[in-house]
Amino acid sequence: MDTQSDMKTQSASTISPVDVRKAVRALRTSLKETQQTFSKRLAVGIATAVRYELTLAPHGRMLAKLARIAEEEGFPTQAEVFRDALNQELGLIATANVAIPARRLNLWQLYQPEDLPKAYARYVKHIARQGRSITAVRLEFDCSDGKTYAADVATPKQL
Repeated sequence: MDTQSDMKTQSASTISPVDVRKAVRALRTSLKETQQTFSKRLAVGIATAVRYELTLAPHGRMLAKLARIAEEEGFPTQAEVFRDALNQELGLIATANVAIPARRLNLWQLYQPEDLPKAYARYVKHIARQGRSITAVRLEFDCSDGKTYAADVATPKQL
């Protein structure tokens, strides 16, 4: 199976659950990991990892995690599928009425703490160009014990 050509998608097309499931399998096999090892890397049960490949594509934070792993391990094709699927899930996929396509904006970049003000400004500008306003901004901190801490941030109107 040629995973690179099988996984190739266009940013403006719809990413199907089948595409995502294929990308999960391609990533795991490219990493040369068993399903058990891969499930440990993802911090999910083995049954969940198997479902991600066979029946139920991952979503939300797991897509972001898979994109990060694929990028860090040198598998950009799979990383692109996961990022595009997440952007699509969040309504950020490139369309004719969006001023900046999600891919060019690179919304899922890992920011250094000192770069957060610049990232904040980029998001505000991107959202404003779409004719939308920001109603809430939140930083989330996911901890190793499973707890999540959140900090509310002032919206542009509150500044």
